[in-house]
Amino acid sequence: MQVAAAAGEPRETRAKFVGRARNTLDTIKSMVKNNPNFSFMAFGMTTEEFEEFIQQQEKILRDLMR
Repeated sequence: MQVAAAAGEPRETRAKFVGRARNTLDTIKSMVKNNPNFSFMAFGMTTEEFEEFIQQQEKILRDLMR
C-alpha cells in the first residue's frame, strides 16, 4: 500500500511516501531476520523468493525517486 501511495504522488511530494515505504520494508525485513519462518507463514515464500521480493521492492522504490 505504501508503494502504491508513493507512485500516485507527484514528484515534488513523493519522497515522504517513499520514505514511509522504505520504513515499512525495513520492518518486514527485520521481522523475517528475527524469524525466517515468517517469510513462509506470512508471505508464502521461501527464503530465496523473499530475498528476490525484497530486491524487487527496493528497485521499485529507487526508481520512484528518479
